[in-house]
Amino acid sequence: MYTIDPLARKPIYEQIIDQLELFVATGAFKPGDRIPSVRAVSTSSGVNPMTILKAYGELDSRGVICSVPGRGYFVSEGAKEKIAEAKINGLGELRGQIAALCRLGIPKSSVYALVDEAYGEITAGGDTL
Repeated sequence: MYTIDPLARKPIYEQIIDQLELFVATGAFKPGDRIPSVRAVSTSSGVNPMTILKAYGELDSRGVICSVPGRGYFVSEGAKEKIAEAKINGLGELRGQIAALCRLGIPKSSVYALVDEAYGEITAGGDTL
């Protein structure tokens, strides 16, 4: 289900969040779908259940998933839109990085080329988040 890299710089709970958001964004999980249980993910990946709970709790607080006591976690209505909204709100960080490139004298054409390359990879079947 999730591909966890224990040696990555990104914490495991954030890897789970990113991957679940990707599954929702690509339609692999749709609103109302039950996501894998904490126990199932822990067993299959060897990740501590508390780490998975942390990821699921964060996704729940963002409104991407919701907990149904005794039944598990489910993808929320409007989850894809909430993920997109959060990504758009994060564009301020990108603005700062672009400003830094500008101050370093990197031409706009190089930035545009990188954006075009990234969008080309996505439309060719790569990641969407």
